[in-house]
Amino acid sequence: MLPSRIKHISIIGKFSFEAQISSDYRNTFSTLQHLETLDLSLISLVDNHIFGPLPKSLINISLPSVPKFQFDELIKSCNQLPNLKFVDYGSFNNGNQRLNNTSIKSIKLNWLTNLTDQSIPTSVEIIDFKDYQLKVEQNIWPPSIQSISINTAFIDANDNLMNIPSSIKNITITNEQFTFNIRRLDQQFILLYANNLLKIDSAILNINCLTNYIKNAIK
Repeated sequence: MLPSRIKHISIIGKFSFEAQISSDYRNTFSTLQHLETLDLSLISLVDNHIFGPLPKSLINISLPSVPKFQFDELIKSCNQLPNLKFVDYGSFNNGNQRLNNTSIKSIKLNWLTNLTDQSIPTSVEIIDFKDYQLKVEQNIWPPSIQSISINTAFIDANDNLMNIPSSIKNITITNEQFTFNIRRLDQQFILLYANNLLKIDSAILNINCLTNYIKNAIK
C-alpha cells in the first residue's frame, strides 16, 4: 500500500494495479487525499485500463501514452477534479469523453493529437505544443489562450504564426539547442529574444520574417 499522505507519484513500465497497489484496484488512487501530481505517461498496463476515481486534491496529471488505451473512465474522472490545473494529453485523442474541466489552465499536446473544436477546455491559458507540427485551425483556439510553446516546424505549418489569435502574446520556441522567446507587439510585429548561449541581440521583427531570422541565427 502507498503512504496516504503521498503528494507525487510517477509510474514507469509494466504495472498491475491489482497486484501492486491495492486489493481493490478500482479505488487505487481515491484514498490518496493529499496526492497533487500523478504521472502515468510512461506506464505500461498489464491487466486493465481501469483506474477508478482520482482524488480531488490532484493538480497535475500526465495521461498514459499507451497505444489504444481506453481513456473514457480516466477522462470522466479528470472532469470531476476541482483543483486540476495541468494535463499532459499523452495518447489521449478525443474519444467518447471530452476533457471539459474548466479548472484546467495548462495543457501539453502529443504530436499525434487530433485537434478539434472540442479538444481544448475553454479555460486553458497555456499550451505546450511539444512536437506538434500541424496547422491549428481558427475554430480550435479558445479565447482564453495567452501563451504557447512551439518548435520551428509549427511556425512553418501555421503561416509564420499569422493564423494564431491575437490574444496570444507570449510564445516560446524551443528545440534541443536553443530557446527563443517572443512577445507579440501587435498583429504584424514581434519582439524576439534568445537565451544567452546563442549571443543573439533582441530584435523587433515583422512576423513574416520570423522563420528566416531564426534559421539564420542558429547557423
